[in-house]
Amino acid sequence: MSHAQGGREGGPNYFLQAPRVNRRLSPLGALWRDIESYLAAHPDLFCFVRLVYPRGTPTDVPTEVEYGVMAEGQLRAVIFPNS
Repeated sequence: MSHAQGGREGGPNYFLQAPRVNRRLSPLGALWRDIESYLAAHPDLFCFVRLVYPRGTPTDVPTEVEYGVMAEGQLRAVIFPNS
């Protein structure tokens, strides 16, 4: 979770993420940051990040990252490609 959401500051990145996804360098990056900003402004909402790894390949880099938020009684999730 981002620092604004209560995540640790100064720690290592927990997984490698494509810069165009976790920065405002693309429409996907803008959406990722919008989700983080929304969650920072609404700290009591449930959210999760799920890392998806390729089958049969020994790697610590996920191919997809799913970001989910429970808001207004609905679970909403977006799957971001991480390549």
